[in-house]
This record gives sequence, C-alpha cells and structure tokens, in this order.
Amino acid sequence: MGGGGHGVAGGGYATQRGRGAGTALLTRAEETARAQGKRTMALGVLGDNDGAIRLYECFGYRTTRIHRGFCVKFATGSPEVWRMEKPLG
Repeated sequence: MGGGGHGVAGGGYATQRGRGAGTALLTRAEETARAQGKRTMALGVLGDNDGAIRLYECFGYRTTRIHRGFCVKFATGSPEVWRMEKPLG
C-alpha cells in the first residue's frame, strides 16, 4: 500500500449478521484512515462470504485480485480470498 493505504482486519459471527456491526466497524475504520491521511483502503474477504462481499460493494469496494490455490484453501477453508480496494477521496 506504499504509505497511501490502510488495511483493516476483522471478522464476525453468523449470529450477528444484519445488526449493523459490520457497517459500524467499516465506517469507523474508513474515518480513522482518512484522519490519518490515507488515500486507499484494502481488505481481504473469503470468496464464499457473500454477505461481507455485498457489504463491501455497497461501501464502494471493488475486487482487485482473487487468490486461489491449495495454500488459500488450506489456510482459510475457502477456495478463494478476494482482495478489495476503495479510494478514500
């Protein structure tokens, strides 16, 4: 990310879906990144996590890369990890 970006890590539980926690956390992470002068946000999401992907797309994130392969499946249990990015403008 070359100093211009900001990464965020998180996770959630299926029982908490639809309660606004993801929206609140992502909003706060973006506010913090902007306050620090960051120009880009990037995140990774498991390719089979449709709810999270929809949330990120609603926030303006776009898929920039999809990681596949044995190591991804072994490490995450998912066949893919998507890298998504958003300019913070």
